[in-house]
Amino acid sequence: MPSDIDLVVESAGSNSFRPFSTPGVNTQGYDHLLKLRNLKRTLLQIRCGADADLAPNLKDLLAEVDTATGGDMARLGTICLYGTSNGAGLILAFAKALQDRGAPRIRYIGVGDLTMMPFGRNPAVPGIGNLQPVNAPPVSFGLAVNIPRVVVGFALPPSMSGGAPPRIADPGVLAERRENYFTVAGNRARVFSMSPAGANSWWWTSTQNFGEVHGEIPGWDNIPRTTTSDGSILTRGPGSIDEKHHDNLCGMSMTAMQHQAGLALTTSVAKLP
Repeated sequence: MPSDIDLVVESAGSNSFRPFSTPGVNTQGYDHLLKLRNLKRTLLQIRCGADADLAPNLKDLLAEVDTATGGDMARLGTICLYGTSNGAGLILAFAKALQDRGAPRIRYIGVGDLTMMPFGRNPAVPGIGNLQPVNAPPVSFGLAVNIPRVVVGFALPPSMSGGAPPRIADPGVLAERRENYFTVAGNRARVFSMSPAGANSWWWTSTQNFGEVHGEIPGWDNIPRTTTSDGSILTRGPGSIDEKHHDNLCGMSMTAMQHQAGLALTTSVAKLP
């Protein structure tokens, strides 16, 4: 039977890829309509984390889909994919792989604080790229003339939350609805001798590991959110002020994306002939 398997994949990137569990999407509306209309469909649900190297994770996710569909992408119906942090990268890779294999157009895809790396992610996200920003930080003249003051020692790099956020190249993922949740609160800049913007120029950074920053995806519904942080300005990596902004965004975006996926599933059943 064609298009009889609906798919939901949720990836919370702060956790190891395995084990698989059940996503937090509410399927009550979906289940109710199936029963009301006497429709027989299978809902394949996968919740996972994401590892540093996403290639094996992607391979395993595709294997799960192949097992459920017998390798026939035409059996997929409504597809909802969403993830946060490192899991957002995995969701992009998985979406692109399904697309390349001829799966139906994704109904909903959402990412929360996608990990944009100032000097590129290594290894890159399969089929997507290294998630390096393509635009320089919006440094004002007043800040630029005070370079020595803001780059010496352990000083906190200046915030870039007031200007245009970092932006990656179009990942080429198609969907009926594409949402990108992000916070600009943890975006900063400092001068790097080997800056992508030119030698000794300003470039993106943060107090997170690898200077991770967050921003926009071209062509998507880009949704900034105001976040709070109880992190330390003296810490780098976990526990830092920018890491806590990131954690706050991941929590609120996960809730929002679960809701949107549940709506997409319910709506899809209502529209079935």
